[in-house]
Amino acid sequence: MTVTNYRTQKGRGLWHIRFPYVNVTLVETPKGLVLLDSGYAAAGPVLAELIPTLSHKPLLAIAISHSHVDHAYGAFALQAKWPKAHIITTDAYLDEVASDVELRGSIAKYNGQHLANQPLKTTDLPVPTITFQNRLEREIGGEKFVFIHAPGETIGQHYVWIPEHKTVVTADYYQGFLPNAGNGKRQQRYVEEWIAALRNMVGLKPDLLLPMHGAAINGNGGISDALGTTADAMAYIKDEAIQGLNKGRRKDEIAATIDWPKSFA
Repeated sequence: MTVTNYRTQKGRGLWHIRFPYVNVTLVETPKGLVLLDSGYAAAGPVLAELIPTLSHKPLLAIAISHSHVDHAYGAFALQAKWPKAHIITTDAYLDEVASDVELRGSIAKYNGQHLANQPLKTTDLPVPTITFQNRLEREIGGEKFVFIHAPGETIGQHYVWIPEHKTVVTADYYQGFLPNAGNGKRQQRYVEEWIAALRNMVGLKPDLLLPMHGAAINGNGGISDALGTTADAMAYIKDEAIQGLNKGRRKDEIAATIDWPKSFA
């Protein structure tokens, strides 16, 4: 685990906490702390011990970007320590969780996960106390957060814009490599909305990008290149796939013969 503090000019902390597989972001506001994603279940107790060493302020809220095990399950240990902390998700997260329960056997098989680790009921995943549609602008602890829903890796996924820090926290939309937008073994993924989300992030003109997988990116130029190139690459694949399907080509044939431009290398 590594912890990097991108401290603001006002002296408050903005911590990017990187576990071996997934990251979380902790934001210090004037009156408390906001955690963006909670990691996998084993990360929860680690975070419960770590957070008080970073700030003595209380944890006010946990925003869960989507229901996947590496993002949501750490919240249980955190709720045990800070029971008044709100859980923030999209309204669509509720449908997402219901789907996780209904398809638990399929998810376990195709993701190579143990069936026992899949939820049996919706309360096996963190239950939100605040939900929103499309966009939520909310002051938490004296600081403004903007939560933006855009289907991508899941139907309920969202990313977060923190205006005071000029920081975008990208959940799984950006991962530092060409993301998995569906391979026949995954639940439905939403490529067009995913592309639009990446381009909307560029429009925010952030100075700092904090992803849930991979390293942070500093500087608007590097961020725009990273997000823009990912969006363009996904759009290219989408267009190539649609053209091939409309010509009656098999899916495996399209994947095997796609002409990959050097600009995406």
